[in-house]
Amino acid sequence: MNVGEFVLLPTVNGLGKNAIIAASGTSCGHQIHDGTERAALHPAEILRAALRRQHSETLLLISSSAPMESQPDRVSHSDRRGQIV
Repeated sequence: MNVGEFVLLPTVNGLGKNAIIAASGTSCGHQIHDGTERAALHPAEILRAALRRQHSETLLLISSSAPMESQPDRVSHSDRRGQIV
């Protein structure tokens, strides 16, 4: 824990409340939690959540924006503004 107090923990403490903290190692995640009481996620968890969010936003856009007969068979993704690309 002493090593984390030099750079890691002050950096995490300086982040905003909405910041997503990534830690690929178990010990780093535990050190962040123990030293800051904040949760660190594995990068794969962050990616999965982003992909699920993007997928659900695309489905919502499709279901609410056009009649069924005019909807595309396949949608690859939506951009940040929510437009189907």
